[in-house]
Amino acid sequence: MSLEESLARRLAAEIESELDAMVQLVRESANAPRGGDIYARRARGSILHDFYNGAERIFERIAAELNGGVPNVANWHQQLVADMALAIPNCGRRSSTTTSATAWRSTAGSA
Repeated sequence: MSLEESLARRLAAEIESELDAMVQLVRESANAPRGGDIYARRARGSILHDFYNGAERIFERIAAELNGGVPNVANWHQQLVADMALAIPNCGRRSSTTTSATAWRSTAGSA
């Protein structure tokens, strides 16, 4: 097995591990309190935050392997999502969909 193949397999294993953790967060979310009180909102917000961080870790790993790291700009979070949503010919599927990237940008810009 070549070094490139080994690195690709390692990256795939890291992504799979992160995705497993994100699936667990979705399960937790289904059981999270649904009330409107501060504790229920904070519980749901914490799960959402953890889910987002998982996605960002996946994107950071992909960027490190394929792009030489995360963008070196002040709004690197937004640029990273935009980079992951690019459709690059002959490179397979996008890491995230254009729809989710657009949705994230619209909410992140107000944060």
